[in-house]
Amino acid sequence: MLDFDKCSKVDLESKDPATEVVKKYLIAVTGNDPYFPHPGLDANLWRTFRKAYLKASDIIIKTTQLKRQLGRLPAMLMDEWEQWADRDVQAEEEFDPFGRDSQDEDEEGEGEETEREDDGTDEDESSEEEDEGEYSSKDS
Repeated sequence: MLDFDKCSKVDLESKDPATEVVKKYLIAVTGNDPYFPHPGLDANLWRTFRKAYLKASDIIIKTTQLKRQLGRLPAMLMDEWEQWADRDVQAEEEFDPFGRDSQDEDEEGEGEETEREDDGTDEDESSEEEDEGEYSSKDS
């Protein structure tokens, strides 16, 4: 599990906790996508991951007292993730389950480049100066 600080409680005793859990899971897993395989990009890797995930989930659920409430969740999560992947692969632009505007992110990145350009230093020049200082101290 990643981002423990972003965890929140889920009422597993509610009428249908699955919808809430699946929604939160999808946002979490696609927000951390570098750490998980993409269901629509590598079919073999995805099948291996899905099989291992469902097997591990089954073992974990069997050891809890919430078998009835949780038993169907792992497969539901995998199915929803695969549906997300279909939308992501078909989208012309990157599909963002968070609903953020990608233009906002581009503007933030541009600001960082401007700051680096405006500092008046060039990485190559500063490296050369450091190297010269090292050589001159050895020569003296």
